[in-house]
Amino acid sequence: MKKLCFALVFALVVSSTAFAFATSAKNQNGKNVNAQKDSKQTVQTTESKTDKQKEQNSDAAVHTKEKEKLTLSEKKQLVLKKYTSDELSAVTTAGKAIKEADSTVTVLDVNSIVSSTKEFKFDTPPVIKGSRTLIPVRAITEGLGAQVAYDQATKEVTITKDGTTIQLTLGSNVALVNGKEVTLDTKANTMSNRTYVPMRFIMETFKLKVTYNDGTIEVEEPAEETTSGSAIQTTTSAIETTTSAVETTTSAVQATTSAVETTTSAIQ
Repeated sequence: MKKLCFALVFALVVSSTAFAFATSAKNQNGKNVNAQKDSKQTVQTTESKTDKQKEQNSDAAVHTKEKEKLTLSEKKQLVLKKYTSDELSAVTTAGKAIKEADSTVTVLDVNSIVSSTKEFKFDTPPVIKGSRTLIPVRAITEGLGAQVAYDQATKEVTITKDGTTIQLTLGSNVALVNGKEVTLDTKANTMSNRTYVPMRFIMETFKLKVTYNDGTIEVEEPAEETTSGSAIQTTTSAIETTTSAVETTTSAVQATTSAVETTTSAIQ
């Protein structure tokens, strides 16, 4: 009887252990399956974001190429389409206020500045003062994708983009570019409650090309930089090829020298 009871207890323990092990294995398998599903979903999401970014970059490149083919008149019309009638009315009103405050200022139209690669939109118009073009700093920073900060106490404007920092003080013709002083032929100023900065200086400091064409200002990427970069790469490639050829020749000379030494040894 005792043996029978012992056998039953032993069988029960084994059965319970097996069941617990099977349940644990099933749960672990379920976790692994869910983990794999989550991993696949993460990969798919990442791929989706990457594909979307590639598509956006491709669209932007196509859009830029299309804009480059437009005539100057067509580019100016394209700029106007970005504004509502109310926005254009507000810019006109701001321009009149600027002119009334300073009769020496020439107010420009919002489409007097065009670009195939940048998007500028003004809530107060660009102007010419003392034969120099000034534009509201907020419009320029948003168009260039730069960051801007203004210190009310020192009246200092700081513009940062791609590792380059420009510091301008209102009413001063001295600017700092990465800490180095630069003397300007015009000054940053305030008009219609907006901070205006010298356009050419800002654009050229950020490596952009500014040209004037029949009363219109064009802002573009400098083509010469791309050509220069290509030339440098070509020269570097040529140097690497020459170096490789020299190394090959040296190796052949060493092999020949070794063969001569072996022959000489054999003769001796």
